[in-house]
Amino acid sequence: MKLIKKSYIRSKKADNLARKVNSWIYYGLSFEYPFVLRGTAFEKKVYTLASKIPKGKVASYKQIADALGSQAYRAVGNAMKKNPVPLLVPCHRVVNTDGKLGGYGGGLEMKKRILMKEGVEIINDRVPEEYFVKRL
Repeated sequence: MKLIKKSYIRSKKADNLARKVNSWIYYGLSFEYPFVLRGTAFEKKVYTLASKIPKGKVASYKQIADALGSQAYRAVGNAMKKNPVPLLVPCHRVVNTDGKLGGYGGGLEMKKRILMKEGVEIINDRVPEEYFVKRL
């Protein structure tokens, strides 16, 4: 009898998520997937707001902090850095106030590629003001 590694066993849930992720990567199709946000109360609020940034738009760390009634812009950045589900909570859509890309766990080139694929123009490594959401 041959043993099969657990990592090779497939599940319907994993296959479904993989299909959705591939559709997002290759065709830009958005998707929803049930998940539980983990983190502090503040981080969860940040993730909830970041999830509201539509495809083709960005928000600044400051905009998110302001919407939460806070001046903790760096704490917003730290929350984005710890984002446990980057494809579902689109931390790539959060940039600096001046339009600079800021940070990204997958690297700035990846952040730039994802934003451009979503229709955000990037000029001289900055997102022009017209791509910023007006309100969160």
